[in-house]
Amino acid sequence: MNTTKFHLLLIVMLLLTACATSTSTFDANTADFSTAEEDNLCSVYGFRWPRSQEAKAELIRRNTFTEREWQMIEARKIEPGLSECGVKAAYQLNVAMYYFHNDVNDNPIGKDMVFSCNEATVPYCPFTKVEIREGKVSAVVPVSEP
Repeated sequence: MNTTKFHLLLIVMLLLTACATSTSTFDANTADFSTAEEDNLCSVYGFRWPRSQEAKAELIRRNTFTEREWQMIEARKIEPGLSECGVKAAYQLNVAMYYFHNDVNDNPIGKDMVFSCNEATVPYCPFTKVEIREGKVSAVVPVSEP
């Protein structure tokens, strides 16, 4: 097989593989919120996008948050113990930087989400770092760089 045919065959195979492995994205405009993942609902509410009240209603129907957590989310405040989904519902997800943490066996143990005060209503400027461990906020600290 000559080189041109080989490259053409390789390109076709890559395109077919890409089509077969593509994942769908969440479209808040057309999504059925009753079957949506909670993280997607929290993000819709956090950005206060159109249909955000529908997302909130579904989160309430599922009892995703306690009354105290809803108070924090509405006030856009984050405290240790709030779930990562709660962070997404409270803050716009304009994360300046993510840091992922693994244990010695390379198993994920947490992440840090750094928010810019220019992009979201966060308590510390220029950046607020939200540390997530085991799916919950473990700390909220000021940082000077993302």
